[in-house]
Amino acid sequence: VTGTNFIGATAVNFCTSVPVCTAATTFHVDSATQITVTSPAGSAGTDDVRVTTTSGQSPVNSPADHYTYQPAPTVTSVVPASGTLAGQPNVVITGTNFVGASAVSFGGTPATTFTFNSPTQITATAPAEGAGIVQVRVTTPSGQSALNPPNDNYTYQAPPTASIASPSSGNTYSVGQ
Repeated sequence: VTGTNFIGATAVNFCTSVPVCTAATTFHVDSATQITVTSPAGSAGTDDVRVTTTSGQSPVNSPADHYTYQPAPTVTSVVPASGTLAGQPNVVITGTNFVGASAVSFGGTPATTFTFNSPTQITATAPAEGAGIVQVRVTTPSGQSALNPPNDNYTYQAPPTASIASPSSGNTYSVGQ
């Protein structure tokens, strides 16, 4: 937060409307013109940042004092929606709010690699995993995507196994005989 007369600041608040304010999680007065602040948990929307000193509280200074909360990411589709137990390259994850993505996971196991394509698309390599259905989650500075089955489902498919051959024996034939 930049401004003037911050020496002796006693509070930094994020206000949706006055007097509905939430205190900053932490703040540090860096100088008379700068404060480093950790914003409180909020919902999507814009707050006015208000600094309080022994001289009073800063007035609303829209839009200069606005702080906008970015919503958590969402996963709306996973293509292909299945792959082998050994992993799967080029899994395209579609959703919202992927800016700043720091992690992609398949059932809690980190993706082998991932590439941010756009705010609505990531390409990842599914890690080797156990069989079954898992959820794909994306993590950004705004949080982790909520579970959204079946849209975020990814299925690990076990290879086929042969258990019974019927009949279990037979004649050998050669072509041309």
